[in-house]
Amino acid sequence: NVDFAHDASLLADAYEALVPVLMDEDNPFKSTTDIFDFINGEFAFYFMELIDNANLYSVLDALEAILSTTLVEQGLPVGLAMAKDFVPDQYAFLANTDNLTTQEVVADLLQVVEALRLVVSAGLVDYYFNNSLDLIATKDEAIAVLEIVRDLNILKGKDSEIIDLALSFVEMEADTSAISLKDDLNILIEIVEEIYNILVNNEFLEIQDIYGVVNDILNNEFDYESYITSFNVDSLVVILEAATRLSLVRELAIPAIDKFVVPMVEGSDLVKLVNFQGYTKEEFVEDLRTIVGIIADANEFGATDIYKGEEINYANSEPVKAVLT
Repeated sequence: NVDFAHDASLLADAYEALVPVLMDEDNPFKSTTDIFDFINGEFAFYFMELIDNANLYSVLDALEAILSTTLVEQGLPVGLAMAKDFVPDQYAFLANTDNLTTQEVVADLLQVVEALRLVVSAGLVDYYFNNSLDLIATKDEAIAVLEIVRDLNILKGKDSEIIDLALSFVEMEADTSAISLKDDLNILIEIVEEIYNILVNNEFLEIQDIYGVVNDILNNEFDYESYITSFNVDSLVVILEAATRLSLVRELAIPAIDKFVVPMVEGSDLVKLVNFQGYTKEEFVEDLRTIVGIIADANEFGATDIYKGEEINYANSEPVKAVLT
């Protein structure tokens, strides 16, 4: 049932949240005449003129209040039923809420609003207008957004369909029935945390630092050797080890190699290296883990320092034993 008293209070909160946007000096709609003039094409309005952090937070606050009303909760089933007619068939499963309660759908919508709030907090406006972004300051927001996506009710039980949809864009087919996106997102969060460690260790603090590296690579001016450090190899090991636990890697690696790599090397001696006939996905993952272990042991032995010409510590025998056994 609709609780009109409850909703009236929330709608008042929504209006109050929007007042700063409506009163913004860049808002050209000061009267009904202005609104009709705009509708009649008397003047153009570039809505981005109203975009700043304060206004975005105001809009999100208003949206949160509106979504919290019982009016939305009660009207949502009708709205969703109408919306299905506008969703392309290949995306229809994403909009399927048949197995969800209205409360779960509303909870998802509120979480989407929270995700948008985090994106604003991470520096979206400054990035859009000034191409400036403090990368390190975005860590908490990036992880929180991944956690929100992981926990969305509407995505539950749709793992295989989501991956099948993604694979359709590259015309690839694979058995996706054993993929768990929730588990993989937990592992992806581990990877993202390590990527931020890489950013800090290599002083990639601003988005411009990344642009600089990309430009150096494109211009063949990138100093690869300066990044061959034990810290970076340690981070690489952490990321690769996590990747070996991804169900996406376990289920899709061999089909992806067959689809994209084999045709590239067909007719050459390299084709023998990527021939995985009779090679199981479990064996593939186990081999990946062995390779990661070798890299870790080599780094512990001091391989990066040896590569740079430093003295070899032959007494450090444990990593050598680990590689050989």
